[in-house]
Amino acid sequence: LVLHFLEWSELFWRVGGVSRATLQTALFRRFALFGGMARAGLKAGDFSSAITRDACDIVSDGYINAISLPKRFGKLLLMALFPMGQTLVQGHPVTMEHFLIGALPMIFMPCVLIPFMCLRYETVSRELLQRNCAENEMVTWIQQLVTHCRLIQDYHREPWAVDEMDRRIAWHNKCIITSSEVICNNNYFGEWLTLLVILCWTLFGGKAVLDGDVTLGTFVAMMKIIKNTGEEWKNIYKTFLSIEEVLPGLAYITRVLNRPNELLRKKDHLDARVERTLDGFRWAHSQNNPQTIDDLEFVLEDIGVPASQVMRLAPKGQTRSSTDERRGSARSGAFVVKTESGTFTTMS
Repeated sequence: LVLHFLEWSELFWRVGGVSRATLQTALFRRFALFGGMARAGLKAGDFSSAITRDACDIVSDGYINAISLPKRFGKLLLMALFPMGQTLVQGHPVTMEHFLIGALPMIFMPCVLIPFMCLRYETVSRELLQRNCAENEMVTWIQQLVTHCRLIQDYHREPWAVDEMDRRIAWHNKCIITSSEVICNNNYFGEWLTLLVILCWTLFGGKAVLDGDVTLGTFVAMMKIIKNTGEEWKNIYKTFLSIEEVLPGLAYITRVLNRPNELLRKKDHLDARVERTLDGFRWAHSQNNPQTIDDLEFVLEDIGVPASQVMRLAPKGQTRSSTDERRGSARSGAFVVKTESGTFTTMS
């Protein structure tokens, strides 16, 4: 009951949900600030997959798995200290042999697993990136089909659209099979390495039992420890493989978040407008005709709004048409809206 409650309460700890929401919100906010050039080089399928797939995979397979690594390394440390602790409990002095018996599996397996991961990193990254690209291309094609479905029907291009979709589906399935093959081989490497360590201990530990250097109970206990150590290293290795699988998506999200946007250009444009306004104030002051901000007239041209919407710009004020404006100038602080149907002045 307690385990059930703890596992259920994990869903409300807001660790994964907040992280996913942060990534997805950051991507969309960055996209909203993109300029024309940055937005033109961004495919719709890639960006949609980054929000719906890559952000979720980074949190679930990368961030959450990375949190579990300290627990697994702690278990390995306790397994390595077990032979020395057992010797102390039995009242025998701890020698270098007892230390090596416990630490050798812990030292040997990472010395083999880490170079293997580095050797396979380029292959895994290439296959995963190819799989993600094939999926993104299929998503982009589906979006185009949905958007231009009527156009395809008008020109009787349904067979061509179906053939193109079949080709993309076949390519996507082929990429999935190839990447799954690489991941499957990587996962079994840890199991083969564990069997190799057990085989070595069976040979050398069995000889030590026959010679009387190691008791039978210690031999069996060490066999269990080596098996558990191999299992933990295999789980750690699979955790690192899961983290490695999200690296292509993480690299794409990083590139998207670092694309140039229009924020600096808009800031420069706003600074220039402010500077022009201040120059107008300085000129008016130099002409011995000081003005305040309430005396200025703000003109909005070609905004394409009807007169009914202009009436709602200032519900508490007054609005007059171009005929009334020709009879006199606008009040101080008025907003002059110029449209195709006429000029309307919203009184402040």
